[in-house]
Amino acid sequence: MAFTMPSAGDTGETAGAAAQFTATHWSIVRAAQQTDSEAARASLETLCRRYWYPLYCFLRRSGRSHHEAQDLVQGFIASLLEDDRHRLRQAVEPKGKFRSFLLSALDNFVKDEARRGRAGKRGGGATHISLDEMAAAEGRYADEPANGPTPEEEFDRRYACQVISQALLMLRQEYGTKGKAEIFQVLEPFLTEEVPAGFHEQAAPRLEMTPAAVKTELSRFRRRFGKLVRCEVAHAVAEPKDLEDEIRYVFGVWGRLGTKVL
Repeated sequence: MAFTMPSAGDTGETAGAAAQFTATHWSIVRAAQQTDSEAARASLETLCRRYWYPLYCFLRRSGRSHHEAQDLVQGFIASLLEDDRHRLRQAVEPKGKFRSFLLSALDNFVKDEARRGRAGKRGGGATHISLDEMAAAEGRYADEPANGPTPEEEFDRRYACQVISQALLMLRQEYGTKGKAEIFQVLEPFLTEEVPAGFHEQAAPRLEMTPAAVKTELSRFRRRFGKLVRCEVAHAVAEPKDLEDEIRYVFGVWGRLGTKVL
């Protein structure tokens, strides 16, 4: 893998990422615990929508059918946002990794639904994830190996991939805003692939840059991506001591699976 994981000292240039998502995941959960405001609800819904696919994969890997997993994910999100908001208020002080909190909350919801003997779809018919998104999710899941990891491992894999995907999205937006969409398109594959001989010379005419400038831009491109991932991971851990381990985990997953998982 060509990309080098950012070190703890690589803290410059993170303001752009922080500006796009200023609240940490835990601060969003705390706000939802403490208030019924529309702003808190909207922030939590955005967060749930970002990470619903790893939860869907967990349920599918656990043996649920497409429709069962769909209804349970929809019901889980509705339970946090609408009819069962006391779940959040009764939760312990957020700590540790956000992915662990999210999976534990889903597991508790599924067990509660089973005890009550009712279907997963709830929230007065509210649809937080569109049917088109759910259909696309099943298509993505169908491409997974039949003999894959455990449900918990699958969730962690997909969660890590979502973190990487979010960082890539922010990087694409940054380059697009600067009028550098073409540069992003040309350089993106080389976040993971080794740069072939002659690449800088071949890319230079297309990008209207010198080969030396292409090489410099690629180095800057990789550093910026690493810092965006670091910022995204920092939003999802409650303690600074957990940050380095979580970053290593995310890049470890990405290194094994590659950009094809995104």
